[in-house]
Amino acid sequence: MILLTGFEPFGGFTANPAGEVAKALDGRAFGTEVVRGAILPVHHADAASAVSRLVDELAPRAIVHLGLAGGRARIALERVAVNVMDFEIADNAGYRASGEPCVAGGPVAYFSTLPLGAILEALVAERHRDRAANYGRRSPVRSLRKARSRRFISSGISTSAARPAIRMVARSVRR
Repeated sequence: MILLTGFEPFGGFTANPAGEVAKALDGRAFGTEVVRGAILPVHHADAASAVSRLVDELAPRAIVHLGLAGGRARIALERVAVNVMDFEIADNAGYRASGEPCVAGGPVAYFSTLPLGAILEALVAERHRDRAANYGRRSPVRSLRKARSRRFISSGISTSAARPAIRMVARSVRR
């Protein structure tokens, strides 16, 4: 099972494509792996708690976090989840973190264990040029800390662009 997360709308956005992708792909099978999509709150503490519960409940073989960064013109595959909350705008609770650790006492960063090169090749091959990104790092960092042996990717992609990426994730966890 692949845990796919997106976020609720925030910062004046009336919709969040990351959440819509997670919702649209929930229950879809990619090979033998089934996607479990979840929409996370845009809240400095609640998102991490939600991810922690999902990881405990579902024991996913891979975790894919999607996010929205207004203004980015393409998909961004993150190789590193930095252990710092540094929000450009306040979260939906009105809190604006600045230079705070996502996980107090945790390492400086966590590295993705997914085959990002293969995922990028799959995306380029299908010629997807969608808006991309990462809202924040707290959820990816918390989930990586909780599930160090699990595979991870954080990016912002549309439903059509997510399909080749999730296919590559599914292939990598079967190995």
